[in-house]
Amino acid sequence: MILFLIEIFLLGCAIAVHFREKITDFFLSFLAILLGLFGYFITAVLLTMFQVALSIQILSILMGFEIVLLLISKWIISRKTFFKLQWRNLWYLFSGAFFVLGSKFFFQKGYVFASPDSLYLIVMSKNILQTGLAEWYFASPLQWGAFVPIIQTIGMLFGYEYTWFIQPIISFTFLVVFGYMVFKASRGLTESKLVPYLLAGLSVGLLVSSNLYWIAQFYIHTNLDTGLSFFLVVASLYFAIRENNDSWLGITAIFLILLGMTRSENVILASLVIVLTLATRHISYRKSLWVFLPYLVFQIIWNMVMIRINPIAFSNLMNVSQLRLVIIGLVALVIFVIITGNRWVRDKILSVINPLLVIGISILLVGVFLLKSEKIFFDVWDNLQTMFATGKWYATFWGVVFLLLLVKARKSCLSEILVKYFNILIFAFFSMIVILGYIKGNYHSLWYDSANRMYIHILPLMIFFLALKISSNYSCNGTLPKTEL
Repeated sequence: MILFLIEIFLLGCAIAVHFREKITDFFLSFLAILLGLFGYFITAVLLTMFQVALSIQILSILMGFEIVLLLISKWIISRKTFFKLQWRNLWYLFSGAFFVLGSKFFFQKGYVFASPDSLYLIVMSKNILQTGLAEWYFASPLQWGAFVPIIQTIGMLFGYEYTWFIQPIISFTFLVVFGYMVFKASRGLTESKLVPYLLAGLSVGLLVSSNLYWIAQFYIHTNLDTGLSFFLVVASLYFAIRENNDSWLGITAIFLILLGMTRSENVILASLVIVLTLATRHISYRKSLWVFLPYLVFQIIWNMVMIRINPIAFSNLMNVSQLRLVIIGLVALVIFVIITGNRWVRDKILSVINPLLVIGISILLVGVFLLKSEKIFFDVWDNLQTMFATGKWYATFWGVVFLLLLVKARKSCLSEILVKYFNILIFAFFSMIVILGYIKGNYHSLWYDSANRMYIHILPLMIFFLALKISSNYSCNGTLPKTEL
């Protein structure tokens, strides 16, 4: 299995080298771990969609072929060798050792947190290995998404009951990536040499200081994976626009697919990011096509496959009829992305997207409150209790929420567009939790409640936004260029 993990990491490196001319190797070396798991996931998904049984031999051959193809394509595009002998290349050796040795460590120690939800995900993995996408028992992708179950097949391919060691590796890798991106964003806004280091450390500290986040790092579930992919999508978009660096858009495109495939309701978050980004009008039409359309087309095809096989499991919260409505919405979004190339649409429609979104979400909130006033009131009350008292977050949300409200952008380098972007994103996310509660069932003021765990999806972005606001207030003389976003 060690060799198989090494091949997954090498696949991630082969993807990462396509970005290394414009993005630092330190960041890419750790991102390569997540990119490798993404590559494994896509390979497995395509095999199952074509009704090919997953096996070590087939996956190894295909991933090996993908590694060679990616490296050859990199050489053809850049006319350079993909790997020069430089000291910075040692980061890839270090992160590779972290991935392999870390997996071995957690394999031996068995640090894992599991619940009945984890059992459903593991059963899904067994279903995928045994029948592809043909048969489902306790759970199906209509409820749980596909990423975590497919990642869990790694250990099962080698005869283990499940892959308990992979989630901690994903989690600790994300902490490195998250800390670096906060540091990089802060350094781009302030002339202070100390502030970026302090904010990076404090940001990581805000995450890991809560008991719930520590649980999530070892929890076989979809929450932290959603949080990391959501964060990487938005943060990479921020750097792409601020630095006018297309390499970041490639990372956006990859993790947008991962976001949509991790949980069934993540299609809402992915669509929201696409619409809000188009509304900024700071990504060219051609770039928006190749960043957003791959995800939308992939998600539509996947949903069509789900409709064809019609997975039936007792834990499903969606049915085929609802999935058809989702496809209609995604097709409409594809059309919208395409027609944004029209000047009239860009000038007249995109300019009013933000207020329309706020008004539309507000109408939905008022509507569900009027339909079930008592239920929505108690759901919101329970959500506030878990966030600030009973959810095992300790002081995390007390610090993040109140600092976000207190820190002003008067002296900042942040444009009004950026502030609106994050404010609407955060408002829409918490509104989505309330609206989903109306559809799915009651929330509770318990730390393991679904709404409480969903806060992990947005928390890294809230901390990132807070770091941006603080950093922008430490600009020494105001001569730094303003961000375009």
